[in-house]
Amino acid sequence: MPITFDIKKLDRLLSAYNRCFNVTVTLFDHKLNCVYHTGEWANYCMYIREDEKRMQMCHECDMMHAFESRDTHKTVKYTCHAGICEAVAPVFCDDIIVAYLMIGKFRDADHEYTSEERTIEACDRYGMDKAKMLDAFRALPVFDKSYIDDAILILQSCISYIVGTEEVIRFNRPIIAKLISEYIEEHIDEKITAETLCEQFHVARHILYDIFDKNFNTTVQKYIADKRLDLAKKLLVSSDKALRQISDDTGFSDYNYFINFFKKETGMPPLQYRKKYREI
Repeated sequence: MPITFDIKKLDRLLSAYNRCFNVTVTLFDHKLNCVYHTGEWANYCMYIREDEKRMQMCHECDMMHAFESRDTHKTVKYTCHAGICEAVAPVFCDDIIVAYLMIGKFRDADHEYTSEERTIEACDRYGMDKAKMLDAFRALPVFDKSYIDDAILILQSCISYIVGTEEVIRFNRPIIAKLISEYIEEHIDEKITAETLCEQFHVARHILYDIFDKNFNTTVQKYIADKRLDLAKKLLVSSDKALRQISDDTGFSDYNYFINFFKKETGMPPLQYRKKYREI
């Protein structure tokens, strides 16, 4: 994705947040790759991450709740797979998901999200030393509900700062237009719809339409159809492939539709086009 991060500005902001609230702060990109982290990892998490399978569970847990925050456009507070409290907030720029901010590694005083019982359950599930894990659990900072809610409120303000006038995260639409074009060319023999592109590039439908209008001066459907037609013309002239094979290779789902569409757009059927332009 055409997203750039100003790490210097991120460090200044999120390190200050870490000092104020005593929580770890992690910024992930839209694919859940870690871009920035501040705050010391708690022993509890270090013990969990000593094992590769448990580490994978951490990643899957992060992904599940990050995507929930993306889909709901809200900060999600939850109990992680290992039994401690975290929260993740989506970062949108022009309605496009560009990153996720996660805070965590703490206990809640009301035991709604964390408890020693949950830690013991995690130890039983993963075959870990209960005494060691309980000691690590008790060493985690404890916050009441109002404190956690305040931390989340300020986190959301940080997001407004990040994607606002400071442009800590920048999103380049012309570049995403180029990536979309490349994706269509690489997958031209497959079914491609507006929904496909929205899902692939994590953009809202109206943003996708705007990208095509401003960068390609056409609609999604017309752009894809034109790309299929261009490839069909090329294959007709440069290869001896049968028409049905060319129809399949260019992503036309129906052979008869391909023939009719080609004739409508070029003024001649495919075989006549092949004969005419091979003779040039």
